[in-house]
Amino acid sequence: MSAAPPTADEPAVFTEPWQARAFAVVVQLCRDGHAEWDDFQRRLIAEIGAADAAGDAATGYYEHWLAACERLLVERGLAAPGDLARRKAAAAASRPPPTRAVANPVAIDPARR
Repeated sequence: MSAAPPTADEPAVFTEPWQARAFAVVVQLCRDGHAEWDDFQRRLIAEIGAADAAGDAATGYYEHWLAACERLLVERGLAAPGDLARRKAAAAASRPPPTRAVANPVAIDPARR
């Protein structure tokens, strides 16, 4: 039995908007049947292990996540390495303005209940 991606009931913590987007890409890949969640988890563990073995303590969790996601996309033929490099360069060159997290961004108007 395959593990399932997290649901909305299992909140994730992100410090940067790109982390949330990278997380969402993997969840959607799994939901669309392009990958199994437990397969991605193994890739992520391998990515972290390789960095640890190389003495790379400066790389953060979501950098490992992104690397595992990119490897998955390339291995499954969903993206070419050159495409990923170009897209990453374009994204880095035109970063969106900073956003601010809101504790409860959705509210229900009591008059409409």
